[in-house]
Amino acid sequence: KPVRKNTLLQTIYKHLNMEEQATVPEDEQGNSPEIVKNLKNPQIILETKIKKLIPRFLKNKKADAVHMLETIRDGNLEATQKQAHTVKGTSWMYGFKFLGDTCLELENAARDGDLQLAEKLAIQIATYLNSVEISFHPVYEKKKPSA
Repeated sequence: KPVRKNTLLQTIYKHLNMEEQATVPEDEQGNSPEIVKNLKNPQIILETKIKKLIPRFLKNKKADAVHMLETIRDGNLEATQKQAHTVKGTSWMYGFKFLGDTCLELENAARDGDLQLAEKLAIQIATYLNSVEISFHPVYEKKKPSA
């Protein structure tokens, strides 16, 4: 079941008795703020709390993109499907909605045996990862004292 990011984070903080409560700006559909203008100049806004994790994330996802393209060109769509599934999940978890959505399309194309579409999507993923501009904003507010 889909769960809103704020709801999940608030539940985690409540369970762990942490001092912070998450508040992520969302649109009417509950999506966190990610902006992708186009693949030539894609932009994304992420939570400041994960800023330290992003360089390693991007390095790993770029390697994954190269690997997926290689598996497609080798005709190993089963490996492509598994890799796209993994990248999809981590991308969504880190707030890269466009990347996760594109990996979902790649996962489906690989499952359906569509080599041409799979290659197009893998190239799109690599292009995105090599050109995305990331900015950060704070999304956590201190918990108000309870009465």
